[in-house]
Amino acid sequence: MRHLITLALVAAAPALFANGNSATATATVGVKIVAPIALVNPDQSKLDFGMVTVSDPTLPIKVVFPGGANAISSYENCDPYANGANKGSQAWFHVRKDHDLGWGNVNISVPPTVDLGHGVLVTTDSTVLQPCFTLNGQPAFLSNTTQDDMKHFWVGGTLDAPANTYGAFSAIMTVTASYQ
Repeated sequence: MRHLITLALVAAAPALFANGNSATATATVGVKIVAPIALVNPDQSKLDFGMVTVSDPTLPIKVVFPGGANAISSYENCDPYANGANKGSQAWFHVRKDHDLGWGNVNISVPPTVDLGHGVLVTTDSTVLQPCFTLNGQPAFLSNTTQDDMKHFWVGGTLDAPANTYGAFSAIMTVTASYQ
């Protein structure tokens, strides 16, 4: 009988004691889903230096049209076209972010230069993000965005053109907003 008890304990041992072939642990599983960042040019504004008349065709021209609501243009070796109908405009952008992310998590990338061809080059100048007070044309609010999650900025710049350059010049400027 003593042998039967010993055999029964030996046979039951794997069931009574862990054999080291497995172990368990736990981990929390989660996710934070944020609203997509949005960037729009609501009224299809353009960085437009307007129309200028060259003063001395043997010299290059420069038009400075800085970014900002109260920007004042300046002209070197040229003047705004006499009728004043086409004095230029800045590009204007709106950005919307997730409410739970601070503005420090948003990166705005404006190309430092835009080549218009034939030696005509624009060096961009953008303003800092500013609060929006109107909602016309801005990205739609989402369930986790508020007025505080909307800002806007302007892009202006400096246009340089070599001597004896005439005609209409344009290119596309791609501005990007991303989370960092």
